[in-house]
Amino acid sequence: MGKVFKQFDFDGDGYLTIAELKRAFRALGLSKRSGGKLVVDEKMFKSFDTNGDGKVSPEEFEANLYPKTRRKIEEKLSSGWKFDHAKWAASMARHQKWDMARVFQQFDADGDSKLSMREFQRAFRALGLEKRSGKKMDVDVAMFNSFDTNGDGFIDVFEFERNLFPKTRKKIEEKLDGGWTFDKAAWDASVARHAQE
Repeated sequence: MGKVFKQFDFDGDGYLTIAELKRAFRALGLSKRSGGKLVVDEKMFKSFDTNGDGKVSPEEFEANLYPKTRRKIEEKLSSGWKFDHAKWAASMARHQKWDMARVFQQFDADGDSKLSMREFQRAFRALGLEKRSGKKMDVDVAMFNSFDTNGDGFIDVFEFERNLFPKTRKKIEEKLDGGWTFDKAAWDASVARHAQE
């Protein structure tokens, strides 16, 4: 299963995000008992991501793979299923050029797998997103609450993915396409500056 995991870890960072795990199960073509496709949803992803950091390590994958699912994967492999690098790369490009879970993780300064209002505000400021009017897009309480659907005062990666409007996602992707990259040194300096306030 370690080899299977590595094949689907497209960026080679040693973890699978929900987007990668979804595509992995889709590529394997696993079926439910009913005959329908086995799709990775938020609940299933969380059953793998037992430490709640928004990504699945090889150890979590191995430990939390149900025996029935493991058997289905093994049946696919023994019946001749092979990992197709070209198809996988095309699927990655087709489904989502930018993995928003990874964008989210860059702004999670303290590594607790959730963004506070201040972190979320700084993230949008760092990206330099604009409204249709051309003004800067500022995160206010209403916008924060539209993401924080469970009302715990934080936004986790699932809330971020689920509540990101297509227009806002497009604006973020346009920034990334335009060459915007996460500047860790500038971000850490911003975090330190705001911590002193």
